[in-house]
Amino acid sequence: VNVINGHMVPFHYFNKDFSDLEFSNIRNEMAELFIESAQNPTLVGADFNYADLQVLLPKVFENGLFTEPFTNLATTPGSGQQDHLLFSKNWKLKNWQVLKFNSDHHMCTMELDLA
Repeated sequence: VNVINGHMVPFHYFNKDFSDLEFSNIRNEMAELFIESAQNPTLVGADFNYADLQVLLPKVFENGLFTEPFTNLATTPGSGQQDHLLFSKNWKLKNWQVLKFNSDHHMCTMELDLA
């Protein structure tokens, strides 16, 4: 089982957009890591500082390689979705939650079984 955890630079703090061409090398390397890792059951949990991973990393979602249990759901107070959980097609989703706490990020969880 592979577990990938991370925290991306908050490009928006610098008036930059992570989907801009100048950051394509970072996105491509991330996509390669995820796709290569998906040869085995893989879980990803990260603060991407970006709302729509389908736009940011489209290859990761091709052919159902990875699934994201929730989208367009606020994971940070006042900043929308910044945090994402993904699982490879080796897993079956049982449950997920985004629990709000008095914190700068909500707690994102998912319960899975190996398929």
